[in-house]
Amino acid sequence: MTLLQIIDTLKAIALTQHNIRTATDGDIYEALNGNLSVKYGVFHVNQTSHQTTENTDVYGLNLFFVDRLEDDDSNRLQIQSIGKTVLDNIVRAFCEQFDADIPTITYTPFTQRFTDMTAGVFATVTLTVFKEWSCAEGENFITPLTINNQDITITENGVYIPSEGFTGFGKVDIHIPIPVIKESVSLSLMAGETGVYRPEAPYDGVAEVFYEVEPQQGKILEVTENGSYTVVPDYGYGGMGFVEVNVNVPDLNGSYAEGYDAGHTEGYGTGFAVGYEKGEDDGYQKGVDEGVAGLPTLNITENGVYDQPNKGVNVNVTPKINMEAEGLKLAYSTANGVPDWCDWTNITSFERMFYWSKNISTIPLIDTSNVKSFESAFEYSNVKTVSLLDTSNATSFRGIFAACSITEIPLFDTSNVTDFNNAFYNCNSLKTLPPFNTSKATNFNCTFSSSSLESLPAYDCTSIGVSYGATHFFGYSQLPKLTELGGFINIKTSIENYAFTQLPNLTYQSCINVLNGLYDFTGNGETPTSAQGKIKLHPNFLTTVGDEISIATSRGWIVST
Repeated sequence: MTLLQIIDTLKAIALTQHNIRTATDGDIYEALNGNLSVKYGVFHVNQTSHQTTENTDVYGLNLFFVDRLEDDDSNRLQIQSIGKTVLDNIVRAFCEQFDADIPTITYTPFTQRFTDMTAGVFATVTLTVFKEWSCAEGENFITPLTINNQDITITENGVYIPSEGFTGFGKVDIHIPIPVIKESVSLSLMAGETGVYRPEAPYDGVAEVFYEVEPQQGKILEVTENGSYTVVPDYGYGGMGFVEVNVNVPDLNGSYAEGYDAGHTEGYGTGFAVGYEKGEDDGYQKGVDEGVAGLPTLNITENGVYDQPNKGVNVNVTPKINMEAEGLKLAYSTANGVPDWCDWTNITSFERMFYWSKNISTIPLIDTSNVKSFESAFEYSNVKTVSLLDTSNATSFRGIFAACSITEIPLFDTSNVTDFNNAFYNCNSLKTLPPFNTSKATNFNCTFSSSSLESLPAYDCTSIGVSYGATHFFGYSQLPKLTELGGFINIKTSIENYAFTQLPNLTYQSCINVLNGLYDFTGNGETPTSAQGKIKLHPNFLTTVGDEISIATSRGWIVST
């Protein structure tokens, strides 16, 4: 295995970790200083020194986990704790994949300013791998190949396999237009402004758009007579943030004389008369208060003209902010509950919407019918209950409830969800999950990892992929509390690591459910590919089922522990 292959493999494994969004190599300062496209957390690898022996190659590497610090450094320990776990997972996964010894690792925490102020951990590791081949002197183990190449023209993205009878491709003509992407553009917008931005020639698109919204203005409106009032922002402001309306209309109904003689209400007239008769200010004031209390209420929720002719009014001002139009999220919010000013109309993304919101415990019913991604929507939050949101158009549940305080999850419509990566990772208040529709799911990497689950229903795995980690259902730690399991139905992809080896206490029926869920290669006249038909089990599993393990082997599966 070459040095390049090792570094590329470590970066690929890192990107399967829920907390890694960017993987880099080389000089860490060049990778992180001035690079505005970096998404945290970051996995970085660079070299120290390497050795070689007759049968092994020994590679020295520095591994880094880096994430951005809050302004008050409150998440420093959290970042370093996550970093240690993530680097440990990456090294273990590499060593298990290539049958290498897991080295002793020393982790060193650090704080460092790159473009951002960051914290993290780094480790110096030595990876020893066996050479893939060696030839004794005078011997030749290379079998000559007969090359028969096919010429091909490629005009679109896709997978191309040589036709039958051809060994490979000889001449490949590629005619695929490559878009020219502008690095960034900055826009200044007024609040509520809409429009279309198209990059100038020769660019076909923009990688990043930075926009600044003009500030909103607050005004106080003194209303002293009936009529229509229009409130507009001054120059330089993008809109009205709030309008405070003070109503002081002495003529409540007709002329002042009529109001004096008859009063707007019986309480007003009686209070005025009693107060005047006795010379008591409190009687007069009581009558006025009762009269005002009987007036209609006008609720103002947006800028505009509110016409209430010949009527007195009480005014309640409750401005609403459209979360989609303003691109707002409640991540890191300290609000006690979902604020009333949130307007969820036409919301299309719930990514990190309530991320790390520590004072919001209940999510009310919100119109999420247009939302496609719920990635990390409630991750690290104290949300305990969620209404039955409309998830019929959702395709990603990646990390939706990771490390969340949720206690019970409704039966969401997951008929279009393909990605369940880390969906319920580290959910320590959950006991079970509903029977989601997973017929389109392709990725279950660490879906139930480090959780307190005690039972799971059966899930359809017909569409599961063969990418690394797709069947790592239970991640890197054992789940001793999980005893009841419905199985994973129609699964073809091999299940070798971080799945059933992490379940030591399954009941007999649960073990049988697992075996019955395996795809029947033999019965369907199929031969498993190299990425299919292998299952690794906990030793207790084999003890529990005994001879019933033949259910798996008779279907063409290779069983190991």
